[in-house]
Amino acid sequence: MVSDNENNVDPTVQAIVEMFPEDFLRNTARETGVVERERKIDVVILFG
Repeated sequence: MVSDNENNVDPTVQAIVEMFPEDFLRNTARETGVVERERKIDVVILFG
C-alpha cells in the first residue's frame, strides 16, 4: 500500500531518488558535510 505522502513527491525529488543509489546519497552527504554522524534520521528519507 502506498501512503498519501509518497503520492505527493515532487517530480524532481523522485528523479533524484531513481537516479542515485542510497549508498551514493549517504556517502555524498557525509563527504559534503550534510551528515556529520549517523542518527535515527536517514539522509535518504529526505529524498523520499
